[in-house]
Amino acid sequence: MIETHDATANQVMELVNLRALQLLELPGDEREERFEVLKDQDFWTAVEEGMSCADAWDISERVDMWTRDLLGRITATGGARGGRA
Repeated sequence: MIETHDATANQVMELVNLRALQLLELPGDEREERFEVLKDQDFWTAVEEGMSCADAWDISERVDMWTRDLLGRITATGGARGGRA
């Protein structure tokens, strides 16, 4: 897992890691639907926490992108099944 010295960044990275592992269990169509639900939840949570709509949209898009990227890396390396290390 990637470590940072910023508490908020650590929380986001933990969220991305947890989501990637949870989404790994879902079949393709269901996974894609869940991505959209999570992105909407992230947006509205950020707005409720006081972020502007533009910033909330940006963070929801970034978390979605990071999660998709990590999920892709996990599946490409077989990491969820023990990996190839």
